[in-house]
Amino acid sequence: NLGFMSVAAALIDSCDTVFYQFGQSFYSRRVVQGEIFQQRMEDWGLGSPTAVDLPNEEEGRIPDVEWVLDQREAGNPNFADRLGWLPGDDINMSIGQGNVLTSPLQMAVAYSALANGGTLFEPRLGLRLQRPDGTLVRRIEPVVAGRTGYSKTVLSYIRDALSYVPRQGTAAGAFAGFPFDRVSVAGKTGTSEMDPKQPFSWFAAMAPANDPKYVVVAMVEEGGHGSQVAAPIVREIFEGLFDITPSGGGNIEATD
Repeated sequence: NLGFMSVAAALIDSCDTVFYQFGQSFYSRRVVQGEIFQQRMEDWGLGSPTAVDLPNEEEGRIPDVEWVLDQREAGNPNFADRLGWLPGDDINMSIGQGNVLTSPLQMAVAYSALANGGTLFEPRLGLRLQRPDGTLVRRIEPVVAGRTGYSKTVLSYIRDALSYVPRQGTAAGAFAGFPFDRVSVAGKTGTSEMDPKQPFSWFAAMAPANDPKYVVVAMVEEGGHGSQVAAPIVREIFEGLFDITPSGGGNIEATD
């Protein structure tokens, strides 16, 4: 029993049971407020195409009661006895599990909004068009896709909490020896499941944490825990972006 734990500590240590309580709370509020949990997730661009300038983008999925009933009507045996949305659906969704589907690009858009103060942008492959001599022809301006609606105080709190994940949290092993005094990093490990496959390894991060300029998301299919494979990849990318001499990292534990 870890006793009292703040939201910041729960993010740093990846304590699922803290977020289970939030999931249960969302379920309890459904009768009055509707599917507010799904609405909150959609505020971050999840469950919708990012409108990146590439073909064949998947939209992902934020499941709701209608989706559950559609699965039952379609004959999905896993939903044959389901009459609607259950407490466990919100509890599972509180840690990104269950029937949630998202892409690394969607997570990058969401983390970019967290980094910039709450604005969602449509991602673009190019930054600008220029002639061979370097003369600028046209800058590709970002298109605002929406806003999260959260205050700067809330977003700052989350960013600050995530800045401890690589220092002393679940990604500390992957970032051992990293020069945080030069470049601070805020990020979150993740481990998603898709039976019968092995767990997928996730790590999403921004740097510098106090004034983000880059967001990097790594996902490795069947790569294991987020701290084992995805976090070291993101570390190497940041080392390249900020011209940091690789130090080889430290011991990587099997944590989320």
